[in-house]
Amino acid sequence: MDDEEMMRKTLERILPPMGFAVTAVSDGEEALSHTRKMLASGDQLDLAILDLTIPGGMGGVETRKELAKLSPQTKVILTTGYSTGKSIESFRDCGFYGVIAKPFRMDGLIRVIGETLSSPLDMRKNSTG
Repeated sequence: MDDEEMMRKTLERILPPMGFAVTAVSDGEEALSHTRKMLASGDQLDLAILDLTIPGGMGGVETRKELAKLSPQTKVILTTGYSTGKSIESFRDCGFYGVIAKPFRMDGLIRVIGETLSSPLDMRKNSTG
């Protein structure tokens, strides 16, 4: 989830050849709607990458909380253009498995994805609180 179209298109182009199925959305409402459709069709969402700030829309922290209610097994990575702030400094306390600052290199994103997917599922991290 990212409000920047270029970021969404880049991830849709780069990640599928690495074995990832990607659906890029522009805000939290769209992310939750897509997740509901996936779950209703029997699919699961293993990983979500959420931008911290979505101007005029639901950002990453709120979206993660709502996503945890729908799909508690989903691991979530936070991405942001900010280098400081409560969500960045304590991303694990906010329920995120990883964080990467923008602009990032694809090798850095792939590293964070790998670390996140290999992390054991911790229900406390995915709680709604």
